[in-house]
Amino acid sequence: MNGCDWNALKGGGGTVPTLPCLAEFFVRIIGALFLFLGAVSLLFLLYGAGRFVISSGDPKAIAGARNTMTYALLGLVLILISFAILRFVGGFLGLPEDTLLNFRLWVGP
Repeated sequence: MNGCDWNALKGGGGTVPTLPCLAEFFVRIIGALFLFLGAVSLLFLLYGAGRFVISSGDPKAIAGARNTMTYALLGLVLILISFAILRFVGGFLGLPEDTLLNFRLWVGP
């Protein structure tokens, strides 16, 4: 996204940040949120798998591990569905493909 004056954000004597800066800020927040939530879901999936392995045949422990893995997979599915919805809305509005889902996490040009 090219509409943001990064020198203004850094206090480098540029112009006042404009609306494209705000839009890019939210795009980066959405990208970081998708990345964070996906990582948390994968970690919970691994945690549930580990609990399943060390359950030693205990039905209560197996049920708890299965629930953890089920909810982690459900979280991943919801993240993918929300990703698809944002891509669909962006395509419906005629936005460039990387407008709503730009996964650059650093601040800079």
